[in-house]
Amino acid sequence: MSIINVKPDIQDVRLSDIKPAPYNPREIAPESLAGLRQSLEKFGMVDLLVVNKRNMHIISGHQRFKILQEAGVDSVTAIMVDVDEVSEMAMNVTLNSQEITGRWTAALVPLLERLRTENADD
Repeated sequence: MSIINVKPDIQDVRLSDIKPAPYNPREIAPESLAGLRQSLEKFGMVDLLVVNKRNMHIISGHQRFKILQEAGVDSVTAIMVDVDEVSEMAMNVTLNSQEITGRWTAALVPLLERLRTENADD
């Protein structure tokens, strides 16, 4: 039996009910935010926000939330978790850690070149 939860609680939530975590330690440069906006416009919302049910704090997805608000979106599908404040903060750091999610390898260079060539008009 696996101890990994493979069936998250997914719900539609009004953006007005969700709050950015007051301690969120990340920020984004304007040009990166613009790139994220372009990605959302092209691919849609394929990475859900993670929200704590207890206080409606965003655990993961602050920048996507900001873009959705600016776009006038009313509600979003989110993964809802029920955790205490310390676990919430740990999840925030963990879900946003590039060290945990992996590093790019040298294979990125030819992949980016191919994408530039094949998507020159995008």
